[in-house]
Amino acid sequence: MKEYQFSRPPDGNRSQGWALLSVCWAFVAAALVTTVLRVWVRVKLTRNLGWDDHHMIIAMVSLQRAGLITAEVIAGGLGRHSYYLQPSQRRLFAALGWSDWIQTFITLMFTKISIALFLLRIVDGRKVRMAMHALIGCLVLFTAVFVCLFLGVCRPLKAYWNTGMEATCFSDQVFENIVIAQGGMSRWEKVLLYGLEG
Repeated sequence: MKEYQFSRPPDGNRSQGWALLSVCWAFVAAALVTTVLRVWVRVKLTRNLGWDDHHMIIAMVSLQRAGLITAEVIAGGLGRHSYYLQPSQRRLFAALGWSDWIQTFITLMFTKISIALFLLRIVDGRKVRMAMHALIGCLVLFTAVFVCLFLGVCRPLKAYWNTGMEATCFSDQVFENIVIAQGGMSRWEKVLLYGLEG
């Protein structure tokens, strides 16, 4: 991974970590409450907990992990200008950030699979059901491809967060293209899900 040089910021060594942490945990708490309520309704009231609920629970556990990663990185200095961070802090951010990208891809996959499985419970029609199954297969395939690409971002992998190591790594442009491609696939999958829902 490339080492970047940062100039001294005009506002000094201030941290916005508290704001990042507040927003992060507000969203995580909202997601947790709605997931718990969903599962409670399915278990206690309707008594029909399904595969869609199991996938949403897995996504929720993955999201909790993301919240913990964010809290750990903020405790290590995220929210401060990079100029004031030690090289060890930058390495920690790169390593945890790499892990968080993979976790994000997996969380999105389980969330979308949950939605697709929910729609399979309520939508009739052979063509729609076949399309949903195809979408689920594509979600798994594309997520596996993106995770494998992230596992191969550098050879050896620890060179991604340890600057100065002799390694072969993706360029910044390739790395950015992977993230953009994943975002594009994510949007396409959402459009397909919403289109099949109607």
